[in-house]
Amino acid sequence: MLIIRKEQMDVLRDAALRRYKNTLYAKMLELRKAHAEAFPLISDADLAHRISDFVDDARSLGLKSQRDIALFVSLRLLCEEVYLDHAQRWREELRTFTNPQTRSDYLHEIFNYAIAVEGKRDV
Repeated sequence: MLIIRKEQMDVLRDAALRRYKNTLYAKMLELRKAHAEAFPLISDADLAHRISDFVDDARSLGLKSQRDIALFVSLRLLCEEVYLDHAQRWREELRTFTNPQTRSDYLHEIFNYAIAVEGKRDV
C-alpha cells in the first residue's frame, strides 16, 4: 500500500495551486485583451501578483471551487472600488456561510451588484 506523507501532500497541493493561478492569469490576459476598457491599467507582472494575492484571499474566505475563486478574482480586478467600499461586511458574511452552495450564491449576488454599480455589464 502506498502512503503519502503530509509533506508530499503539501508539495502536490502547492503545485496544483500554482498551476491554477497560472491558468487563471492566462485567462485574465485573454479577457483583458477582449475588454481592455474594463480592466485597470496595470502591467502584466502586477496582474499576475494581484491574481495570486486574490486567490489566496479567496481561499482564506472559505472559497474552494475554481469557479468561485475565479469569480472572486474577477470581482476584485474589475470592481475594486465597489469591493473595498463593502469589503468588511461582505467578508464577514461570506465567512458565516457553512454551506458552499450558499456561499457561492452570495458571491454571485455580490458580483452582480458590483458589476451593476460599476456599469460594466458587457464583461
